[in-house]
Amino acid sequence: MNVDDLQQRLTLTTAAGKEPDDFYVAIEGDPVLTTTIDGASTLTVKINDPLRTFLAQIDSPSEAKKATATIDGTLKFNLAHVSKAGNTLTCIYEDALISRLRAITSKLVMKPGTLTYAAFIRRLASEAGVQASLNPADLSLAKRSLARSMGASTSNSWQVIADIAARNGWRCFSDGSQLIVGNDAWLLSRGTPLQVAEFADPVDRIDFAVNPNASTHTATLRVVTPSWSALPGDVIKVTEAGPANGNWIVAKWTRGLLQRDFSNVQLIQATSSSATVTSLDARAAHRPNRLNLDPMPAEVVRVEGTSVYAVPIGGDRSHPLGPCHGQKTKFKTFTAVTGVSGSPAMVSSSEASAVKRVPIAVGDTVLLVETLQGPWILAVEE
Repeated sequence: MNVDDLQQRLTLTTAAGKEPDDFYVAIEGDPVLTTTIDGASTLTVKINDPLRTFLAQIDSPSEAKKATATIDGTLKFNLAHVSKAGNTLTCIYEDALISRLRAITSKLVMKPGTLTYAAFIRRLASEAGVQASLNPADLSLAKRSLARSMGASTSNSWQVIADIAARNGWRCFSDGSQLIVGNDAWLLSRGTPLQVAEFADPVDRIDFAVNPNASTHTATLRVVTPSWSALPGDVIKVTEAGPANGNWIVAKWTRGLLQRDFSNVQLIQATSSSATVTSLDARAAHRPNRLNLDPMPAEVVRVEGTSVYAVPIGGDRSHPLGPCHGQKTKFKTFTAVTGVSGSPAMVSSSEASAVKRVPIAVGDTVLLVETLQGPWILAVEE
């Protein structure tokens, strides 16, 4: 793990609001980021602490909650759980918006027929200073009391919201900038799906389990981590996958913060297909007949117009493969525009203008697969 790269993407602070001395060099492995539509998204950081230097900075559970982690200057987390095994501290940070909702436990009771569920959720979110995006179709008044911390029982705003969502069959999660609560059909209406297919950048493989007798279906995309940008709650249009064709919702994505190879994105079957599809890339509609099982890293050694030639790492540079099919461009983040750096997978929608595609250049590292049509560039290292 490159400590300099980690410090560029991740900022950690103690409960006192300071960056711990020598914290980053003590981190074991790549911090793991899990974004999800089931509960809170988390960041897991493991720290080698043989002298208990960092343990001493966690005074109490209440103070620990004030410790923070920020990814790319925008995605914020609060420390939620600390465990110790030997010399290793495992710190789990949770989405900062959900952490804010958990912090409010004061008594609040609304009589039946007073508010809609959505209006009550919006009130709880506003109370915590959290923006909320809710299903506008929820217009019926709640027929039961809506409460937080009734009698001798203590509950928090996040628990109440999650309970309401579960009772109504809604998704309930944070995308890092706002709380999102609503059903699958509403999630589908919030944006235009991205179309994907196997072997079309940045998707390497699509696995699925579709059972006509099951109430839900699942699928997994194996994607090139730095090139993937769809986050939980986004809608994906799967093509050329037989019974798995159709609209799916991104449910969970776990990856290392500095991961450059493949990671798995979990999908759940969407309940509506009423949305216009846009192609992630024009070549997504053309599936190559792949010959080898795994892509091989290669270096681009020649570019002639739109023709790209590459040599497998360690191969004979006098006999490049090409012209290559597949991806001919790469993402590039222009920090001069927004002041934000990092992979496009972690750039929020408000920063999307800073990420652009530029042509592949000599010296770029690519993932190459052999197909019946010839060498095929699956992805470009960002």
